[in-house]
Amino acid sequence: MIPFFTKRSLNDKCLFIDNDGQEKMLTNFDACLTYKIDGIIRIHQKDYQNFPEPIGLFTHFNLEYSGHCLGKLYALPRIIKPGFFIDQKNEQLPLLDFKNCYMAECIDVEEGVAYEKLDADVWQYSFSHIKDINALQQEILWRYKKSLPRISAEELLANGVGITYLRIVGKV
Repeated sequence: MIPFFTKRSLNDKCLFIDNDGQEKMLTNFDACLTYKIDGIIRIHQKDYQNFPEPIGLFTHFNLEYSGHCLGKLYALPRIIKPGFFIDQKNEQLPLLDFKNCYMAECIDVEEGVAYEKLDADVWQYSFSHIKDINALQQEILWRYKKSLPRISAEELLANGVGITYLRIVGKV
C-alpha cells in the first residue's frame, strides 16, 4: 500500500464557524480543549440526514487509515465547505460547523481494510446510503476526488478503508 499523505496532528489547524457566525481558526489541540473532545471526525453536511436511526451506533469509513483510537471521544462536525490538499504548501481547510453536532466514543477501529474483505455486518450502522461495497467506493470517490485532486480514482480505491465504530453519546 502507498500512503497518500500524513494524517493531521494536534498542531494542525481547524477552520470553523463560531457562535456568532464568523469563521475562526484554531489548532486541533485548541478545538479539542474547547469542545472537551479527543479528536474530530468530519462529516459532510449532506450526510448528517443519513445517520442510522435510531441514533446510537455509527460506522464511519475513511480513506485507507483513520488514526482514530479506541475509547477516545470525537466531535462529528458538519463540513459546510469542503477543502482540498495538494501538498503541505497548497491546502484549503474545510469549513466546519460544530453547532449541535454529534459527539461519539470510538468503540473499535480497523485500518487498511481491503474492500473485498468487508463483511455484511459492517453496513448495519453506516449511513443509510452506504450499504454495500459499490456504494462505499462511490462515497469514497465523492469525498476525496476533489479534496485530494492529485490522486487518481484507482489510487483512491487501491488502499482500502479505515473503519471507525462509534457510539453516539450526545451533542456538542
